[in-house]
Amino acid sequence: MSSRSMGTSVDTNPDLNIITTLKHINFNIEDIQQSLTFVRKWQQTETKLLALHQRRLHAAASAYSWTRVCEQLEHHDSIQRLRHAIEEATTQYQKPEKGMIKDVRIRVLIDHDGHIRVESTPMGEPKPLETLRNDTLHHIPLDARSTSLSPDSRYSIVSVDSSPMMPSRYTMYKTTYRAPWDKARERAGITKCPPGEREVLLFNPKHEIMEASLCTVYFHRQGKWVVPAPDTGGMQSVTKTWALEAGLCVEGRIRLDDLQDGEAVWLSNALRGFFPGKIHL
Repeated sequence: MSSRSMGTSVDTNPDLNIITTLKHINFNIEDIQQSLTFVRKWQQTETKLLALHQRRLHAAASAYSWTRVCEQLEHHDSIQRLRHAIEEATTQYQKPEKGMIKDVRIRVLIDHDGHIRVESTPMGEPKPLETLRNDTLHHIPLDARSTSLSPDSRYSIVSVDSSPMMPSRYTMYKTTYRAPWDKARERAGITKCPPGEREVLLFNPKHEIMEASLCTVYFHRQGKWVVPAPDTGGMQSVTKTWALEAGLCVEGRIRLDDLQDGEAVWLSNALRGFFPGKIHL
């Protein structure tokens, strides 16, 4: 099946949903009522990140010409509606004890008719509230400006896919169609590996890096961190948009023959935040 016919079949699938994934934190009620500094900062960051997720969903709906969804996401209360749907999906979980937090994986799905569905999955055990001090999802770590890894650093081993990916609408906007990324992870033998341990880089037929299978990837070039430009065919993730707007990086082109075995890179996604990686050719 050609890439064009495959894209057409995806587009006409009535079960296709546009999606975005994020991490939600459940706090103890008393910690919220006391308006602790950590809680206030997280709530402020959560509002900013949720606006980026809303923007991402709107861009996908616009690309697929889902007029009803676009109008819904342009409504003045669209972010509040998303927040309410997320809170509804997490009420089933017991609140953590005072001074503790509980991470929840959230997957927001919107269909062609504008119906919002939220899937939630607990992430690990409750953690002390103090861990938010070093949480790399809510603030970009200072280490992300470093181009070297210390000998004892934990990093993701980043390989390169063996086949190119054809850029199209479904590679640029996140939907429930994930087959190309799943196949890339299968070819790399990392299907069951979390991105913090192993990742694989995807490239287009021009041999330009598009993204990693589950993450945005940042390369250090000419004194700056560079992320693949949108027209290479990869997704405009929330953490990528955040990093660009924060001035951490610029957009550019990274070719396969530019990669150096052992070079340090940074990776990010909306569940893990920012973390280091090392190219393995």
